[in-house]
Amino acid sequence: MRTLQRGYFRAAEFILVAAGSVAVGMGMFCATMQAQTPVPTQSTAPAAGATTTPQPDPYPASLDFGSGLIDIPVAWVSPNSSDFTLSYGAKRIPSPKVVTGGAFSYWNGNVALDTHWLNRFDAGVSVYSNNPEWGLFGQVLLLRDGEFASFLPAIAVGARNVGPDTHEERFLIGTDVTVDSLGHQHEITPFYFKEFHTSPTLYAVATKSIAFHSNVLSSVSLTLGGGDGLFSQDGDLGAEYNKSGTVVRGMFFGARTVSHPSPNTTISLVGENNGFDYNAGVVGGWRGLSLGVYGSELEDGTTRSASSLDIYNYRKVNVSFSYSGNFRDVAHGHFLRTQITELEREQQLLRADIAQREQTIKRLQTRLGKLQQGSGGDAAKQRQLLEQELEQERQAIQRANDRLKQIQGEKPQ
Repeated sequence: MRTLQRGYFRAAEFILVAAGSVAVGMGMFCATMQAQTPVPTQSTAPAAGATTTPQPDPYPASLDFGSGLIDIPVAWVSPNSSDFTLSYGAKRIPSPKVVTGGAFSYWNGNVALDTHWLNRFDAGVSVYSNNPEWGLFGQVLLLRDGEFASFLPAIAVGARNVGPDTHEERFLIGTDVTVDSLGHQHEITPFYFKEFHTSPTLYAVATKSIAFHSNVLSSVSLTLGGGDGLFSQDGDLGAEYNKSGTVVRGMFFGARTVSHPSPNTTISLVGENNGFDYNAGVVGGWRGLSLGVYGSELEDGTTRSASSLDIYNYRKVNVSFSYSGNFRDVAHGHFLRTQITELEREQQLLRADIAQREQTIKRLQTRLGKLQQGSGGDAAKQRQLLEQELEQERQAIQRANDRLKQIQGEKPQ
C-alpha cells in the first residue's frame, strides 16, 4: 500500500529547494518591479491606420510543468523572448500512515522554472515531490494563433518528464524513499509503479483564443491535445489508478475564461480533463504574480480506499503560486541599481574632496596674507607659488562641482 512515507531529510531538502526558488523569484520580482513599468495585460490600441493582431492573455504556470491550465499544456509561448515563470504547485494527498515528515508529507509539491524564447519555444525544469525527483520539459510552437488565417488555432508539440525518473505517474510520485537498518535513505520505485514508463512523455496540442476585450470577459480559450506517457499510461493498475474520467485514452482538453477587474489584475476560470480526471478552479493574477486554487478528480467522491492505494479516485485540493518576469528586465534593473550605487558613492567622494580642498584654500589664504606683509625676493616667490596652488585648488573644486551637477542632471556652467 502506498503510504507516502517521505523521509524527513528528503522533505527538508525539498523545503530548501522550494524556499531557495521562492527567494530567487521574489528577488527577481523586486528587481523587475523597480526596473520596468508593468506591461498591460491587454494589447494597447494601434496607431491610426495600423492593423495589429491582439495578443492573447498570457497563461500562468500549471501545477507541474510551466505554462498551461491546471495539469495540461496549452499551445502558447510568450511573445517576449527571455520571459520566465517560477512556480510552485502542490496537491494534497492525505495518507493514513504518515510516519515522518509531519503535515508537509500530506502535500506533494513541485517547483518549476519555465523559460520562453523567440516567440517559438519554451524550455524548463521541474523538481517533483518531496524526495525530490526531476525532469525537463518544453515545447515548440509550430503555428501561432491566427497566424495564416484568423480561424486557425495555435499548434505546438512538446515533451514532459525528460530525465532519469522513468516511472513517474500523473501525480509525479513514482519514486519513494526507504530507510535501511543503518538509518541510510535510499530512493526506490514501489512495485505498483514499476510498469509506468513515462520518460519522455510526448504530446501535441492546439489552442484557440477568442478575444472580447472587455473587463468582464477579456477572452475565452479552448484547448485540445493528445499524448502518451503521463497522459495515457495507467501502469497496468486499471481501475485502481483511474475508475472514470477518461474520454479517449491519451486525449486531454480544457477551457479558460479571463476577466480584468483592473488593468493589472486578472481572474481566470479554468476547467480541464487531463486524460484521467476532471479538474477545475480559479486563478488570480496581479503584476506577474498568480495564485491558483483547484479541485481535481471531480468525477470521484471523497472516500479513500485501499484498493486505490489511498492515492487515486477521490477528490483533492490543489494550489499553485507563480511569478512571471523577464530575464533581460531583471538584469537591466540590477545594472541600473549598480549604476545608481556607484553614482551615489561618487557624489559622496566629490563632496568630501570639495570640503577638503576648501579647507586647503583657507590655509593657503592665511599663509598668503602673512606673506603679503613681508618684502623681499623670497617672499615674492612664495606668494607666487601660493597663488598658483590656490588657483589649482579652485579649478579642482570647479571640476568637482561640474561633475556633481552632471550626476544630478544639471548642466555645468
